[in-house]
Amino acid sequence: MIKGYMAIGWVNLARFEELAKISPQAVRDRTSNVNYPEWRSGHSFVKKIRDGYYVNYEGFQEWLDRQPSAA
Repeated sequence: MIKGYMAIGWVNLARFEELAKISPQAVRDRTSNVNYPEWRSGHSFVKKIRDGYYVNYEGFQEWLDRQPSAA
């Protein structure tokens, strides 16, 4: 099952931290924050499976592109 997730763009939380520079605790906090519905576990791009949290990195990139610019 895990190999299937990784094949379609899902990465484990440790790898996501390396790629996105977001701490694992921040990801876990966002899964319970109502201001981040896409981050809810089991929804758009965060899933908790037997081996821990997995994040759809491509989905995260699309979500990031939709966010208002801080500039």
